[in-house]
Parts: sequence; structure tokens; C-alpha cells
Amino acid sequence: MARKMKKRKLAVFVHGWSRQGKQWERRKQRLLLLFESLGYEIKTLDMPGKYMTPKKGFVDYAKFIAKEIKKIDDASICSCCYQDWPIDEIALIAHSMGGIACRSYLQDDKIGDVATKRKITKLITLASPHHGTSVAVEDAVEEILNFLTAGFLGEFENFHNSKCYKQLSPGSDFIRELNELPFPSTTKSHSIWARGDLVVTPTHSAVSDLANNYFIDRLRVHHIGVMHSAFTSDIVRDILNGNAHTNGLQKYPAKCNCESDKKQWVPVFYYSEESDEGCKSMKKEYLWKCKNVFEGKKCNEEHIQQWKPGLFGCEIGKMEQRLHTWRKTGLKHWTCKKCGELCTDKKHPEKYDRNGCVKPWNDWHRWHLVWYEWECINGSDDEKCGKKVKSRWRPPLAGCPVGKITGDRRWHDWYKADKKYLFKFQCTGCGKVVTLRE
Repeated sequence: MARKMKKRKLAVFVHGWSRQGKQWERRKQRLLLLFESLGYEIKTLDMPGKYMTPKKGFVDYAKFIAKEIKKIDDASICSCCYQDWPIDEIALIAHSMGGIACRSYLQDDKIGDVATKRKITKLITLASPHHGTSVAVEDAVEEILNFLTAGFLGEFENFHNSKCYKQLSPGSDFIRELNELPFPSTTKSHSIWARGDLVVTPTHSAVSDLANNYFIDRLRVHHIGVMHSAFTSDIVRDILNGNAHTNGLQKYPAKCNCESDKKQWVPVFYYSEESDEGCKSMKKEYLWKCKNVFEGKKCNEEHIQQWKPGLFGCEIGKMEQRLHTWRKTGLKHWTCKKCGELCTDKKHPEKYDRNGCVKPWNDWHRWHLVWYEWECINGSDDEKCGKKVKSRWRPPLAGCPVGKITGDRRWHDWYKADKKYLFKFQCTGCGKVVTLRE
């Protein structure tokens, strides 16, 4: 009887610009540990810097990736160690522009071996500029690179003059064609992007219409940090286990109906007119809902805005509201931290009372204040509220039977139902700008 072979899985890690394959292995990176724990073999690629030229772009990177993966696939069949044990499944994990190179490889039928490409079941991109990145990032990158070596600055100059740099411009023909080509039917694409990314600008350029998108809503997770973040590893684990839930922006607006042949939506910045803080890639808002219910009717009013809406105007809110006037009676509730015995007194109980505590350590109680007693002083001698409440904090004001009426307007009771973001897009054909809430 033939021996049943274990399914062989391979994870290929592709780095971004001016990085190296060993960056994935630094400090035993979380994603490597995750894939190893799930039975994947690991391969990290070192993309050749010689492609960072004015003549060679992402197609050349894609051909390099295709060549390396084909080499690994062929070796799995003919090597002595893995005789007759071919690779069954390949997952591609790519950071930044490495994700764009992987997309060029997968989506271009002219690049790579078809049989090998069919084995690639997942592409997971981390902070990849699927719709390009604004040239405004140049200033931010230069500022960062001032802290680095002169050699690295030379690499930045190479990138600035390279074909890849031009291909990543928002609205470029390369970006438009890439987003119009389909993925192979055997490959599922996933894109992870973070709010703190200042290199992919605007941030929502990292959203791919051809992928499941996962948003890390944390400012501290930056462009490089997406690779090492625990949030990323949790998302990837769910993807591999089939339990991932998409969140944030998933799709750009429907295609513009202008007559241009090269129309496409380009993400645009938010500019702050009142301050000189620079550009912002997103604006946070909240979905507010009124939760008032009165005589079986429910208020269905909703608002999407950053701050809480006005309280007045609810059709079914309370017309009248009587308010308590609370004061402390002086009575306090105490409990012993050691034995749990209760004591009610205006003053702190005797600290060194040897008559009570059953716990060791000199038989002393360790008293802790639990609540105050509050009394409503509204009304006169004939009609007085006198309600008493035990509470650590001041009790709610509303509900006094003899309290003063505060007004005759109906009040909303707002709560935050969901966090929302606004995203802006501009058509490269007619210049139309639209805003999308997600």
C-alpha cells in the first residue's frame, strides 16, 4: 500500500523597496512563527536592487519572483530530500511594493509558469499601494532618510529616478491596467492596511477592489510596523484558518460614467484649511442613534458626524423631567478587606479593633469605604421627597416626584452605534470628486 504523504505547504515572503529578505527573520518575526506553527515551509526572497533603474519596473520584479518560485517548485520534485513529494500549496506574503510585484506576477498571463501559478492559493499584501501612492510621500521619506547613511540615501535617489516610482503614481496607466486585470481563479487575495501608514498616501490607497481588505485602526501601526504588528498576525491567522472578517473600506466607488478612456478613481487627501498640519488621508466620524422608547414607539433618527448631535427635537422623548437634589447624609458603608465584615458608620471604624477580624496578622480589621448614603432634600415639610440611595458616586438626577421641571422640550438620548470614516476619490478622466462613507 502506498504511503500517504502529508500535504506540503510553502510560504514565500517578499520584501518591499530598499529592504532585504532577512528583515522577515529579524527577532524571529511573528508571521514566520505563525506559518511555521501551521506546518508551512518558509522561503524569503531577496529582490535584486539592479531592477531599480529608469528602464526596469514591476514587470521585471514579477519575472524574478516567477523564476524563484518555479525554481523552488521544481526542486521539490527532483531533490533527493523530497523525491516524489511536490509542493501542494503556496502562500505569498508581500510587504509594500513587493505586493505590487506579486500582483504583476499573478495577474499577467505572460509571466510565470501556469502550473506553478495554480498552486498559489493566497496572496497577503501588507501596506501595499494598490492604487499608487502620492508623490507627497517623497518629502516624508527624505525627512526619515536624513537619519540614515549616505549609502541608503543613494538608494532613495535610485528609487526616485526608477520606473517603479513612476508606475506607482496615482492615476498611472500601470495602476489602472493592474486593477482591471483579474486574479487567477485559484488565488484568493487579501490586503492588510493600517491607519498609521504615512508612506502609502493617502492611506486608503492600500485598499484593493480585488481583495478582502482588513483595516488596522491604530495610529501606532506604521508602514514598516504592519509587518511586525500583533494585529497583523491575528488577521493572518484568521485568514489561514478561514475565520477572517473584513472591516473598513472594501470597494472604491462605482466606475465614473464620464467619457474618458483612462478614467479611474484616485484616492485624494483631506486638507485642513484651519491649520497647517499637512494632509490627512481619512476623517473619523461616528454613527449616532437615538435609543429613546416611549409607549412602544422607538425613535429611529440617526446622524453621522464627529460630535454628539443636539439633544432636543426627539418626537418621542420625555416632555418633562424632574430632577433630584442630592446631598450626603453622612452615613457611610465600610467593609473589611481581610474578612469581609460590614460596618455602617459616619466615621472611619476603629482601625485597630482587636474584637472582630478573624484573619491573622494582629487581628486588625482593614476597613475600606464602599458607598455613601445620599438623600434627596427636594420639597417642603408637607410634601418632601426624602428618597435615600446608597452609592459610591452621585446618583442620577432624573425621576424626583416633587422636583422642578427643567423644560418643555423633548430630549434625544444619543449613543455611538459605530465608528465611521470618510474617504475622498477623484476621477482621473473628468476630475469629479466623490466622498464615500465606510
